[in-house]
Amino acid sequence: MNNSQNVNIEKELSDIIAKIKEYMPGFNDENFVKAFKFAKKAHEGQMRKDNATPYIFHPIATVKILTKLHVDEDTLIAAITHDVPEDTTKTLKDIERLFGKKVAFLVNGITKLSKVHYRYDMEERQVESLKKLLIHSAKDPRVILVKLADRLHNMRTINFVKPEKRIRIAKETLEIYVPIANLLGIEKIKKPLEDLCFKILFPKDYEIIEEKLAETKIRQANLLEETIKAVKDAIKKEDIEIVEIYGREKAAYSVFHKTKRDDKTPDELEDLLALRIITKNIKDCYVILGIIHSLFRPKPGRFKDYIAVTKPNGYQSLHTIVFGIKGQITEFQIRTEKMHLEAQYGIASHYFYRESQKKGKTLSGTQSKWAQKILEYQKTNYDNNANFIEDLKLDVFHDRIFTFTPKGDTIDLPKSATAIDFAYAIHTDVGNNAIKAEINGEIMPLTSVLKTGDIIKILISDIPKGPNREWLIFAKTNIAKNKIRESLHKISRKKKLSIGRRLLQKEFDRAGAGLLEEMSKKKIRELILKVGAHAKCKTLDDVMVAIGEGSINPVHVIQILYPTKGFLKQDAYSIIKRFLHLRAPDKKRITIKIKAIDRIGIGRDLLSVLSDQHINVASLKVTPFRLQNIFAMHVIMDIDSFEQLSYICEKLENIDEVLEVRRQISSSKALFYVMAVATFILWVVHPFLTIYLSSNPTLNLPHDILMYGGMFMLFYLVYLLQKATKRTFPELRETGKSLWILTFIIGNIALLIIILEFYVLEKLLNWIFIFIIIVLMYAYLITEYIRYKKGSNSDS
Repeated sequence: MNNSQNVNIEKELSDIIAKIKEYMPGFNDENFVKAFKFAKKAHEGQMRKDNATPYIFHPIATVKILTKLHVDEDTLIAAITHDVPEDTTKTLKDIERLFGKKVAFLVNGITKLSKVHYRYDMEERQVESLKKLLIHSAKDPRVILVKLADRLHNMRTINFVKPEKRIRIAKETLEIYVPIANLLGIEKIKKPLEDLCFKILFPKDYEIIEEKLAETKIRQANLLEETIKAVKDAIKKEDIEIVEIYGREKAAYSVFHKTKRDDKTPDELEDLLALRIITKNIKDCYVILGIIHSLFRPKPGRFKDYIAVTKPNGYQSLHTIVFGIKGQITEFQIRTEKMHLEAQYGIASHYFYRESQKKGKTLSGTQSKWAQKILEYQKTNYDNNANFIEDLKLDVFHDRIFTFTPKGDTIDLPKSATAIDFAYAIHTDVGNNAIKAEINGEIMPLTSVLKTGDIIKILISDIPKGPNREWLIFAKTNIAKNKIRESLHKISRKKKLSIGRRLLQKEFDRAGAGLLEEMSKKKIRELILKVGAHAKCKTLDDVMVAIGEGSINPVHVIQILYPTKGFLKQDAYSIIKRFLHLRAPDKKRITIKIKAIDRIGIGRDLLSVLSDQHINVASLKVTPFRLQNIFAMHVIMDIDSFEQLSYICEKLENIDEVLEVRRQISSSKALFYVMAVATFILWVVHPFLTIYLSSNPTLNLPHDILMYGGMFMLFYLVYLLQKATKRTFPELRETGKSLWILTFIIGNIALLIIILEFYVLEKLLNWIFIFIIIVLMYAYLITEYIRYKKGSNSDS
């Protein structure tokens, strides 16, 4: 470090201490300077990625960010020493000896894993590090504050990192750290992180939106001044004192997110003028809301009361959109000073209140709920880190909804949660024995998606029944999924095997992959190799048991064995797009057949399942069967993935009146009809062929080969026809009885025709051979019937 850099760092340190003492008069600056000197010496000789800046400038910059959050002394010391154990020869014990156990605990939570874990690949290390970070944060949220400040400074200096690594870091930040900042309600860190990631991941979009925002700011400047003056004058007449009123600047990423969510260009979005009013107390918030609504006409359906119904991250405010001066669409956010601090600084906001600095004062109940959710993950042994990340993003980082019990208790759940999640949030027994949900007074399936404001009553069975395996498809929360799996683990292996076989065959039918029993040994080995390590499977039966108990998703089996049938592509770009709610360009057109009992509103319910998934319906045809009061609906639609197809089919099947949902695969039907016609033609022409071949000695074909070979071939064709029927018409397979009766009739007709043919042609027969063929045929038919009966009994 040269002399000028030494001067700069000393000045930085002096300015930081002065800022800290403004909000913390009793700050021990000697201890802080001691920590600075310790870190500076430990990092001596180390440089940042630009190869010009001494490394110590990074922890100093992290501390500067944290001083804006008014954090305490231990957090500041942890921030300035947070990279010491990982990047230098100094250890965590050195930090504990010099600065105490509390600081050491914070540093340990922030520090990445030691080099002994570097045998894993990069993704593995990141996931393990994230687990450690979250668990430490749940015990002390200050760990997260330091980590977020650390990440914000790293993102600000990311231009010195290699481009490919830059993309990875930005993606990780957007998927993990931004949602954490949102969960903790720290807007001061969340918004800068979002914009920095946006600039790296989508540079062209960033430039377009930044230019658009700059133009809008200039255009709206006069309107903003007029609006502020009009509101101030109206409030003054009511003798109300406000803290502040100002225009709120839009963030580039927020605008980008709205364009993708609403499928619009930046020019097509509402030209919104945004203002914020800070008041002295809650009562004034509502009085000012009334003043604004008397000044300007409110836009219907655009008022939200987050004071009465607080967001899970503790956010409180009144939001209203009105038609302002000259008809300008204007949004007002009205909140108290305390609410504003919590919105800007989240869990760090308590540092801004002197009374919160008393011993034992911790975060509010609302703001500490996230920690309780994270601690749930310690109770689950995640063998698969991909599952950990997905569950974490869904359960903890997801947008939340507020639902209510009939008694008025609030249950907050992830957005898109179902009544299944609500039931398990109440109690495990309620979830396990749930049969229906009464949502806002209407009886609905348990798979119904909930929304904010819903009042839900779970209807339970009088007889303990346990959860359905299919519930795992619709459950969104980690708690519900774990409880369902716990119950499924307790049922018998035989039952799990039956459930697993049924579910896997169902996905095989949807993929057009044929019958399970026809799967080649090579495919079975491939499947066991790919899922065996995770689910401890050694045989195909083990895989089906794992599916039955919820350890393996049958949809993933299809994607492993038949990637072209699963048509689900997963790469880094598509994952980013999915996270940003962008629809992938690759779609597949498929046809499904829905058979249902007719009733008023059934069409609306069926199509709402498709519209909820943003499905484009290319064609729809309804065929009624009036005598039976049922109908068949053929839908041709475009879907994004096999997983989406499976979800839609399961969702449709959960509507009470739906009898069946099938994917129609035209190639399978064509093959079936060709085989059926070929069988019929062979039966018809066989006598004539026999006569022709017998009367033509030049062909020199032995009579026995012609007779018995032909007879065996015809019977074998019946067998193949039965197999083709099972593949093409799964509805016959599941009813079972119809299928084996059909096979019995076809087999008997084939046998009868051949016997009559022999009698008419007066050929001698080997009746022992005939008897063997008859025994084989009936043995086959009886075996099919027994298999059907066993399957129906084990599923019931």
